[in-house]
Amino acid sequence: MKKIFILKTLSFYLFVFNLLNAQIPPQAFNYSAVARNAAGQPIATSTIGIQISILKTSTSGTIVYSENHFVNTDAYGLFNLVVGGGAVQSGLMSAIDWSADNYYLKVGMDVNGGTNFLTMGTTQLLSVPYALHASTADSLIGGVSDFSGDYNDLTNQPISISSISANGDTLFLSDGQVFTTINDNSSTNEIQQLSVSATGDTLYLQNGGHVIIPGISAANNSGGGGNPLYTPGNGVTDIDGNSYSSIIINGQEWMSENLRTTRYANGDSIPNVTDATQWSNLNSGAWAHYNNDSQYENPYGKLYNWFAVSDTRNVCPNGWHASTNDEWLSIADYVGGYEVAGGKMKSVGNIDDSTGLWSSPNLATNESGFSGLPGGSRAPDGIFQLMHGHGDWWTSTLLDPNNSYFRYMGNNYIDLSGGSTDLKYGLSVRCIKD
Repeated sequence: MKKIFILKTLSFYLFVFNLLNAQIPPQAFNYSAVARNAAGQPIATSTIGIQISILKTSTSGTIVYSENHFVNTDAYGLFNLVVGGGAVQSGLMSAIDWSADNYYLKVGMDVNGGTNFLTMGTTQLLSVPYALHASTADSLIGGVSDFSGDYNDLTNQPISISSISANGDTLFLSDGQVFTTINDNSSTNEIQQLSVSATGDTLYLQNGGHVIIPGISAANNSGGGGNPLYTPGNGVTDIDGNSYSSIIINGQEWMSENLRTTRYANGDSIPNVTDATQWSNLNSGAWAHYNNDSQYENPYGKLYNWFAVSDTRNVCPNGWHASTNDEWLSIADYVGGYEVAGGKMKSVGNIDDSTGLWSSPNLATNESGFSGLPGGSRAPDGIFQLMHGHGDWWTSTLLDPNNSYFRYMGNNYIDLSGGSTDLKYGLSVRCIKD
């Protein structure tokens, strides 16, 4: 299986520029990451190909800039590059108006050092790259809007505290406003002690009442359900009568269990292929239990080859479909980026102490409610592998005639990883509502 991924983005850095000397900041910023293989080992002392693309508006938005790099990893798999310093494929870095829209960084990698780039993930650019927009600030000094440097020459001066009363209960502001009763002696505004909720999203007042912090509040983001990332869905039942729980996350309803059906949505059977040789020769849909043992049906579900996933008869229940690569990237972005999404999407606990199903250590919180399980996989030669250590899920997105994208999680890391692999693999399936 060609499982290739960038384990963790280490840093973004902007080149420092001297605003006082009105120098123009370089249209570039640093990017560092560690490349690892499917076993979690660094791709060390190798030349790899990296494609950097900057997308506008969304993770599937227009590419406004793209460049290629060919970099060497060190003994730990670490590599560094300068975004804005590669071989330009399209667009112009200096033409990006960072203040006009949201922008996203898409990273692709070719482990062989070529240009057959596999998408590793897309992450929103937040505050750091937008410092490039500060190049317009030189108009404040020596430009059209010269400023003397004297605060008193400013128009629309900020309001400040000009003085405080002798007993400390009144503020006099520079615009003439007066605020009184600010100390504990005031009968109308007694100071109270504050406490913070366990999730850090609510401030409680000593004498009653509370304030929910906007943006991160569990109550605000879950419709009162207490979880900041998802709400329970209505669930779904497949044509075999199997019932599945579901979650609604980022406006999409996902199954929170692996698919178990033996039939397509139109009623046609999906063959159960147990023989390894027969499995390796298939070019049509099939399924198998892990190790051909039905005890793994619950909770791991069945393993399907990609031909079943892509069949027009629909492996998912009516009104649902096999999840696409973009839909996986969307949920990863929503829970904080692919670098941490695996930990938030895995079921918790480990099999060693009977608290879960993953091998130890299992780095998981399941904050998303996705409840990813380590159902393992079946290789094209029919061999079963990685039960308890890996959860592997097909996407319906084809890369080329022989390979499709898939997503996976491992017990000892928190990434949502991925790549592409042979269509004859047997992997788990998650469905999403149309």
